[in-house]
Amino acid sequence: MTKTPPNDKTAEQAVLGSMLIPPASGAVAVARELLTPEDFYQEAYRVAFRAILAVADRREVPDAVTVGAELARSGAEGISRADLVECSSVVVSAAHVEHYARVVRRASLERQIISASSRLSVDQCPENLTALSELVRQKEMLGAPPLLVYSRDISSDIVDSLAGPTPPRLHQTGIHGLDTACLGFAPGELLTVAGSTNIGKSLFLLGVMHFTAAKGTRCLFVGSEMTARETFLRHLSVESGVEAWRIRKGRLDASHTAALAGSMGRMHEMPVSILDLPEPSLQDIEAALVASRAEVVFVDYLTRCRLPREESLRLRIKAFMVSLKSLARRRGVFVVLAAQLSRAVYGREENAPTLADLSESSSIEQESDAVVLLWAPKAKQPGTGRVLEANVAKNRHGERGLAVDLSLDDETLRITELQANVLEPEEA
Repeated sequence: MTKTPPNDKTAEQAVLGSMLIPPASGAVAVARELLTPEDFYQEAYRVAFRAILAVADRREVPDAVTVGAELARSGAEGISRADLVECSSVVVSAAHVEHYARVVRRASLERQIISASSRLSVDQCPENLTALSELVRQKEMLGAPPLLVYSRDISSDIVDSLAGPTPPRLHQTGIHGLDTACLGFAPGELLTVAGSTNIGKSLFLLGVMHFTAAKGTRCLFVGSEMTARETFLRHLSVESGVEAWRIRKGRLDASHTAALAGSMGRMHEMPVSILDLPEPSLQDIEAALVASRAEVVFVDYLTRCRLPREESLRLRIKAFMVSLKSLARRRGVFVVLAAQLSRAVYGREENAPTLADLSESSSIEQESDAVVLLWAPKAKQPGTGRVLEANVAKNRHGERGLAVDLSLDDETLRITELQANVLEPEEA
């Protein structure tokens, strides 16, 4: 009697079903990263997996209809639209797609180990032994918890790397006072920039992205209020120095056109991607992150994103913040998030905002590694333009209570640093 090789049909169905539940972009990205078609034991599910990826690669929404059409177009056999609907019925959400994918991958590795062991029993050459050892290592790593064990993992190499010619990778914002206070930002960290409506949060994020991308760091901008084209045109104004209103209205002379052409050439070399969705979900953001291979993600702004379904706005924001911070850690990216201050700060022209003014402050404050509060003190406003004060209200890795003055040019949309002063304790 022939023994059936290791496999889990239900887990394979659950992976495919998760990839077919809208919005499926995040589930597709997770499954693509962990699995290949050959990891599926059922040949029909291999075919379905390839079809789902093909649909997603065309930026279409993978569901029973679009994937069924892809299967018909490619002439694939062995799986029907009814089979796809059956896979979708196995799961109610895509939240656990990573768990299902790991189950499928583990069974695939077990099958490969059995096959490699059979080859080794016939021919004990070094290549077969190396292949078997690698498969066993992959299986062990797949199920092992991510532990840092001092006795195993700590060595003088760590100190050598810290003191070596290449320092640890830290991201900068380009605002010297902020970078000095926060000691730079490591992959996996979350910076929240909060302010009232129209204070300049979006331009702050755009300015930091401009600085970051100019250094060659891959950036993803998630802008929900404006289209990708509108965000690009704003960035074009920042880069060129040509007034944003001229670009928007097309009031350009030869000198403006020449400046824009030069800027376009420089921007063409910047590794920037812009997600063009009005209400992006966390799954959308993660899928765009994977596609763009971004190292820094700018999310503008919190309450314009599609929040998880919870009983209240407070719980929805809490769930989003926890998941966003987890995404930053899991993917090893630095996230800059724009958030609103509560309406209580409106009209308080001479009192700096505090962490208590954050809408749903407990969750936003807790999950952020640093929080910068933007406001425009009336006493500091010049005759033209605006002066913003950026207060470092929370900082896990450096000093708090720093106030950085920024000049905002409302025409070119450029933000430049003026000075940095340490606030008195009672103001911090």
